[in-house]
Amino acid sequence: LLLDDIRASCIMDIREQFPLTPIETTLEIADMLSIPHPKDPKTGEPIVMTTDFLVIVTSADGGRRLARTLKPSADLGSPRVIEKFEIERIYWETQGVDWGIVTEREIPQSLVGNLRSLQGCWDTDNLPAVAVPQIERIEAELHRALSDKSIPLFQAALDCDGRLGFENGTSLAVAKYLIATRRWDIDLHQPIKTEENLDILVRGHGSTEMAPER
Repeated sequence: LLLDDIRASCIMDIREQFPLTPIETTLEIADMLSIPHPKDPKTGEPIVMTTDFLVIVTSADGGRRLARTLKPSADLGSPRVIEKFEIERIYWETQGVDWGIVTEREIPQSLVGNLRSLQGCWDTDNLPAVAVPQIERIEAELHRALSDKSIPLFQAALDCDGRLGFENGTSLAVAKYLIATRRWDIDLHQPIKTEENLDILVRGHGSTEMAPER
């Protein structure tokens, strides 16, 4: 489900180790389920639980949040792990957020690495000082350069910076922005390597818009 959502949506933000607050909510859920709430092993005090990833996406039917917990499949047989999952599941259910468990069977490490490398890249606030029209110019130049499959991404980006008069690194940052916002659709199961050419499967799927305020 997570991979399908990533393919069908434009990722706006990914937040790691998202806290399940206020802690009183998870304490109440644990009490309702008659199971122990996670505690600090040293102090014995209840601790704030977290969800590994909160993914904020936009799609044709609007925006939504996806909460996903990563866990090795071998741990799913642990009764204590299942208890904590149940607290987490009910917490997100009360928030109206889609929650699920993802194991190594569902999500390849190459995809995890790509998502980590693209974290924050969908936000224009994290780009060098370039306006939307300049992003469009860079996109056109990069796409033209990368059509030559012998040219690696980093070289195409450096050449683009030189031709358009931007500081080195600007075009590479824009390339990551285009991937993160799905203006450029690529195979995220393949590691993104700047020393290799970038195979753009579909161009122009997303949109070049300023990120919403958070």
